[in-house]
Amino acid sequence: MQQRRVEQSQRIEENRQLQRQQLEKLVERLDEFMSDFNKGLAFRLDEDTGRSVITVYEMNSGDIIRQIPEQEMLELAKQLSQHARGLVTEKV
Repeated sequence: MQQRRVEQSQRIEENRQLQRQQLEKLVERLDEFMSDFNKGLAFRLDEDTGRSVITVYEMNSGDIIRQIPEQEMLELAKQLSQHARGLVTEKV
């Protein structure tokens, strides 16, 4: 039983590494594609909400063209999560 758990953990970790490598390749390809239009992409994780954020910016000036989701939506999600604690309970 212990051996099976170890093998499953190893497979899960291998899958995560493969997914990360694939994601890195995709980001590289997107960066190449966007550079043709003099635009750049930035990916980050918003610490307060845990959501992925994508920013499209002008490469020459660094000006932000678009952020997905927008900053206002991130603030709203943050406020909702702070005020919603304790309002919903889960029964099993």
